[in-house]
Amino acid sequence: MVRPDGKAWERTFLFRRENAKIDDVWQVMGLRGTGSDNYTIKDLFVDDAHSLTREYEPERRQQGALYAFQAMQLYASGFASVALGVSRAMLDGFIALAKTKSQAWSADSLCDNHAVQHIVSHSDAAWKAARAGLHKAVDEAWQDISTTGVLSLAHRMEIRQAGTYAIHVSRDMAHQVFHEAGSTAIFNKHPFERRLRDVNSVSQQLQGRRTHFETVGLYRLGGEPNLRWI
Repeated sequence: MVRPDGKAWERTFLFRRENAKIDDVWQVMGLRGTGSDNYTIKDLFVDDAHSLTREYEPERRQQGALYAFQAMQLYASGFASVALGVSRAMLDGFIALAKTKSQAWSADSLCDNHAVQHIVSHSDAAWKAARAGLHKAVDEAWQDISTTGVLSLAHRMEIRQAGTYAIHVSRDMAHQVFHEAGSTAIFNKHPFERRLRDVNSVSQQLQGRRTHFETVGLYRLGGEPNLRWI
């Protein structure tokens, strides 16, 4: 669609579930519970009262701080939060396992292994830093919007950078923990293999693209990056 100023935009249309044909295509390795299927509609008219966009300020129907955020900031912080939650649960599960499990042909428990100790501490620190960075970016944007009513490009960049970083930290941490858990991690009854699939599925989505770092880097260097995903 085209805005009054000639630029393209995306809109959200609200209509009844029975008007759509759901195509069950969500046969995936992780995040299976989201049910992110495709759908098609045909010959459906949606009036203006049931159409909206977050991307064009003159059309904002609510003026609260929440509604100043655009879809990309919500997706960036939302996907990052899922990744952080999954990886935290995975690390906590590994810590519990390491206190009781011994490696094959060894009398020592995993918690006495120096490599395991390092990985647990480093992973915990990396997770806390990534989470704090994401919360800081969103909190500062919220405070600024509460004063100005506008989400600045600088804050959009901060959220994109922090969200992408949190996803990457979560994925890398999950792989380290999964490996150290040994063969225990591959069994369905333990809290590792599903979480590994889930966090990798998050990182494969648009929100986890490595190219987001290039976009933010170009912006910080004074360039004019493509703002499509910011």
